[in-house]
Amino acid sequence: MNPSRRSPPLQVALVGCGHIARKHIDAITSLSDRIQAVGVVDPDLDARSRAAGALGSPAFETLEELLETTSVDLVALATPTG
Repeated sequence: MNPSRRSPPLQVALVGCGHIARKHIDAITSLSDRIQAVGVVDPDLDARSRAAGALGSPAFETLEELLETTSVDLVALATPTG
C-alpha cells in the first residue's frame, strides 16, 4: 500500500478491562499505525483507569457514555463470557 494513500486509523473502543483486556491493549498498541484507541469502558474505576492509562485514551463507566461523545468504528469486547 502506498503510504501517502493510507486510510486514517480505525477508531476502536475497548469494552471490558479485566484480565484478557491486556491482550487487547497489546494488540491495539502494536497496531497503532492502523487503529487508534478512542476510549475504554468498564464499571470498575481502577480497571478502566489502568486500561485508559495504558492506551492513552479516555475512560467511561458505560458504553452509552462513550458512544454519546465519541465516534467509534470498532468495539473490542473483552467482557466476561459468563
